[in-house]
Amino acid sequence: MTTRSRIVIAASATLGIAASMLLTATPAHASACPLDFDCRVTYYSDSDRTEAVGGEWTTCDGHTSTWGTKGPYRTHDRIPC
Repeated sequence: MTTRSRIVIAASATLGIAASMLLTATPAHASACPLDFDCRVTYYSDSDRTEAVGGEWTTCDGHTSTWGTKGPYRTHDRIPC
């Protein structure tokens, strides 16, 4: 095996490992709620946050409910259980 072949194989393996790490490290839920917390995210249509257009609520037992749509502005609340 030539030096060039070894370099190509090593680079391919490195890229493959890096890509798989990035894909598996991406959280499924961007605003994950920590254990033992009740979490609420409220989405708004404007930067003044005067009109709520949707939200998410994750209870202490991990159940998540959603309503409305996700707007460009949001607030987060975390309450210990």
